Amino acid sequence: MLTFFIVMVILSNTVGILTCLIFLIGAGAGSRVFSDADLHGRCHQQVGTCRSASLLFSIFFWLIASCLPTAECLERYIQLSDVTRIYGYIWVIVGFCAVITSIIANIKKKAKDVAIIAAKIKRSSFFIGFVFLLSAYILNVR
Repeated sequence: MLTFFIVMVILSNTVGILTCLIFLIGAGAGSRVFSDADLHGRCHQQVGTCRSASLLFSIFFWLIASCLPTAECLERYIQLSDVTRIYGYIWVIVGFCAVITSIIANIKKKAKDVAIIAAKIKRSSFFIGFVFLLSAYILNVR
């Protein structure tokens, strides 16, 4: 059961991160498809669902691990801490990629849609990254 939750945390984070990176690369390259704010808005909702799901699966993992015997519980906390730390760092890096994309778009004076897309990705990426890093710090029982 716990393996399922950790796999879902990994899967939902990976899908969200890849989608954000595809939009950042596409918008930064000037693709009309990826620069469309309406399309990004619809996809951004799905990415939000992935982020929310990864948080929920992390919480479920934590709750179930808390019911295990002490030694196994601490081992599972370390496992969850490692996963959330890695994805926390990756989400923060995605946030910085959004900042760089926004700066490049402003220098090249591209459409405002690119800046809007980068701003949405930046805010949400930094937020989820810091939430995961905070949970990794809290769960660190080494």
